[in-house]
Amino acid sequence: MKSNKEGKKLKALREEKGLSLREVARRSGLSPANVSLIENGRANPTLASVRKILQVLGYTFSEFFGEDSKAMEKPVFYGKNMKYVQNGHRKYTFLLPRRRDIRVELLSEEWAVGDVSEMEELDCDVAGCVLEGGPIEIEVEGEGKWKIKAGDSFYIPAGYRHRGTNKGNIAANLLTCYYPPRY
Repeated sequence: MKSNKEGKKLKALREEKGLSLREVARRSGLSPANVSLIENGRANPTLASVRKILQVLGYTFSEFFGEDSKAMEKPVFYGKNMKYVQNGHRKYTFLLPRRRDIRVELLSEEWAVGDVSEMEELDCDVAGCVLEGGPIEIEVEGEGKWKIKAGDSFYIPAGYRHRGTNKGNIAANLLTCYYPPRY
């Protein structure tokens, strides 16, 4: 996300909420210097770091990087209109727009070789399927680790700390679904 535009947007949202840079840093578990670098577009933060800041500010990835659809309620969505966010290791494409009538969040994910996500606990269920690449190691804290390959799927209920690692020699592509949507 190394972009001055997104950094300025984060800073504007922080100021709109009346939060100091230090308060956002404290609540997100990041250093004030790191938050400042992100806001000024001089850092290439991980998606987990951006998510932490957005959680403090009360926003989701799709709210921050996407647009609220005002279009007529139609059942098809064209790739050229889809929004995405990425860092050096992972790319998320939002396959469905943010709309009141859509009750799930559906993403296409691309994980680089050796990509390891941070342990995270979501307040929504997450399910997914490895489409190609892998194997992917799914770790649920206190429960175990499992390797899954193309054609295999996973489901993690809300409240379980988990992470995924691409253990393969090529990039992995996954289809993931969140319920309820994080936006």
